[in-house]
Amino acid sequence: MDIFPPPSRIWSFYAGGDSNAQLVQNFKLGIQNGVWGSVHDGAFTERESTVQLGDFIFFTCGYKRKKEGPNQNRYKTVESLVKYFEQFNRLVFARVTSNVYRSDSPIWKDGIYPVRFSFEVINRYENVPISTLVDSFSEKNLDVFRLSMIPPVKARRFIEKQIEFEKLGITYFQNEFTARVTSDLAAIEFETEYWEGTIQERFTNYYERNPGLRARAIEIHGTTCMACGFSFEASYLERGKDFIEVHHTIPVSELGESTKVDPGDDLVVLCSNCHRMVHRVKDDILSLTDLVNIIKRVGRSNR
Repeated sequence: MDIFPPPSRIWSFYAGGDSNAQLVQNFKLGIQNGVWGSVHDGAFTERESTVQLGDFIFFTCGYKRKKEGPNQNRYKTVESLVKYFEQFNRLVFARVTSNVYRSDSPIWKDGIYPVRFSFEVINRYENVPISTLVDSFSEKNLDVFRLSMIPPVKARRFIEKQIEFEKLGITYFQNEFTARVTSDLAAIEFETEYWEGTIQERFTNYYERNPGLRARAIEIHGTTCMACGFSFEASYLERGKDFIEVHHTIPVSELGESTKVDPGDDLVVLCSNCHRMVHRVKDDILSLTDLVNIIKRVGRSNR
């Protein structure tokens, strides 16, 4: 599988050792369901960075030791990792498909683990020798593996440019064009995710896709794009009749469960092109005025 990552984050997460059968079972359930969880709010955050949609992650679970040694020394340095450990029993490389969110839906038998993110598996490896990791990861990244094994268990960031993906059987493209393409895809998924985003994102999608609110917004604003003047019906005849997309204008940071939406003031109608441009940079959502001004600058408005 070809991977087209943006210049963002690649993480390590240690899921536990084989000495705890329940942790192994939890790992299998998490991989099977494409969901990872924790009871700790900071489990997926390092410094100012947090696991989020579009990132990649290596999960490790279980290991085989070369030799016994004092527990506190086994994880003390990279040299000790190589000295005391022969292999990781399971290594999974995955793409993160949601931001961190909270959910109480049951997945694991021994607990809820409500702080979660979703992912899709790209590659799975069994019985991976530490020597293979030495060849594929830099010494600093081996230290990331080591740190992720030390309690409290949490996600740790790799230096992505120091990973030899081809040695892991992964075709990894990293250039300006592919980074931009992946960034666009991440923005699209960010806009359309339902139960896998933060609470505020789910509110946004609820307002934009709620049939009653949508119908009222279209009744008020019509089906002509409020940014560029495009009409689906005029372009696609009967197939385009009554079609338009609805956009929620209140910033995500201002949303809450008690937020009341006025379809006249808080919702606008946009064609698919304009709606996509509004959301293209997920941390910089354009206002309708900003979008109209861009269209006017290039002289493409049909208004």
